[in-house]
Amino acid sequence: MKFKNPDKIRHILKTISWRIVGTMDTMVVSYIITGSIKIGMAIGGFEVFTKMILYYFHERIWFKYVKFGREIHVNQTSETKTNQQESDPSVEEF
Repeated sequence: MKFKNPDKIRHILKTISWRIVGTMDTMVVSYIITGSIKIGMAIGGFEVFTKMILYYFHERIWFKYVKFGREIHVNQTSETKTNQQESDPSVEEF
């Protein structure tokens, strides 16, 4: 199956998986603080939706506007890369 924009699908899947972990944490912490499983589950059940939405938009903003750690320098020609690899085996091609 081919998606129109696999980056968005990946961000949605990361959002869901992270929320499962985060919600379990919230429920446990809420239970520890309140001593009530019912209240812990209620708090976790509510925040799962709000934080999933916030995380998705946070991830999309980072993807669209923050280039830190994602830039690949394309100023080098293939010949330059090949020459560098021959002289320095630690240089990897992307």
